[in-house]
Amino acid sequence: MSQHAIQVIDKLYTQGEWTPGTLYSVTIPCLVGVAREIAWTSVYANIWRKPDCFEELMPRAGFIEQKHDPERTGTAIKEEQHSPTQTETSMVGQERFFKWAPKLDKVVEDSMHAPIGTDAWAIQTGKTSITKLSANPT
Repeated sequence: MSQHAIQVIDKLYTQGEWTPGTLYSVTIPCLVGVAREIAWTSVYANIWRKPDCFEELMPRAGFIEQKHDPERTGTAIKEEQHSPTQTETSMVGQERFFKWAPKLDKVVEDSMHAPIGTDAWAIQTGKTSITKLSANPT
């Protein structure tokens, strides 16, 4: 594995485009004892679909407030049960809360059909990928 890492670093050093702000992503599949081809790749623009990213949290009758306990040292936490105030109750229906809960099986399934030359294709075929990254301000 360390010999392969040296090959990747050498390839980046000798063939990489090193302009200010350049960043590369290197992905090495976890395959023990297998010589890996190193591929220059582009980013596979996988898309997170709305229902596959977030899970809506249902409103609760109360919430738990966590506070640091001044009577103890360290990071002890004291929990106090609160009932919603009239203001909080009137907000029900107006605010919705979500948590990040990605369905990774969908992402993996989509990447199985990645175009040749992308980082996802390289991973699926057991290659090490070197991908030049660039910021997208949009």
